[in-house]
Amino acid sequence: MILTEYDEAKTMEMFKRDAREEGREEGREEGLKEGREAGVKERTLASLNNLMKSMQLSVEQAMEAIGVPEEEREEYVHLLKGSGSGPEPR
Repeated sequence: MILTEYDEAKTMEMFKRDAREEGREEGREEGLKEGREAGVKERTLASLNNLMKSMQLSVEQAMEAIGVPEEEREEYVHLLKGSGSGPEPR
């Protein structure tokens, strides 16, 4: 039978290190997801503004043209009004 010495402090430090690394990984994944979502919104807003300016489309027509889902349209109208960039939504 082999007996090994148990070092509680060392064991607890190992658990803490593993938990920190796990937390960092979760944070990275969450940050990347949020960044992608923000990028999609920014690109969609830019596309809407471009269509409204260049094609003289209403905000509803522009959203239809690029396929903004119905459930997201109210949010984009709000963002367009608040951004101060581009034409006022019609």
